[in-house]
Amino acid sequence: MRTFADVAAYDKDGQLALVVEAKSRLHTTAGWAAQMRRNLFSHGIVPKSNYFMLAMPDNLYLWRGKEMGVEPTKPHYVISPEPLFRRYLDSTHANPLKLGEQSLEILINSWLSDLIQSGLPDDLPEPQRTILAQSGLVDAIRGGRIALEELI
Repeated sequence: MRTFADVAAYDKDGQLALVVEAKSRLHTTAGWAAQMRRNLFSHGIVPKSNYFMLAMPDNLYLWRGKEMGVEPTKPHYVISPEPLFRRYLDSTHANPLKLGEQSLEILINSWLSDLIQSGLPDDLPEPQRTILAQSGLVDAIRGGRIALEELI
């Protein structure tokens, strides 16, 4: 069975490192995200990778590791995306909370592409800087590539 990723990031060796599922839903919780992740994996909708992210306009939920039990697992990291995405939205005057799923996917693609090429920006505030550094995500995808709406 082939699986699908809204956004997929590959490492420098071409191995799948990150799968991102983007939703335009607001005001979600870590518990909701844990259940959503469990459902996506138990139904074989998304492939397993070293990192998995559920991306919402107001929260990014990030898990490390491929382990997938029967019970929902809360995300290892919950990240506010506003400081991450600000540089991409400032010139458009778009409201980040009103992004549709396709716009969110394109935004994530741009952000991850920059991480792959340049690493963490110098002006990234806390706690986003520390969370992304501790997660190992930037190192895992550095030198890799991004694909939108990828069949895997």
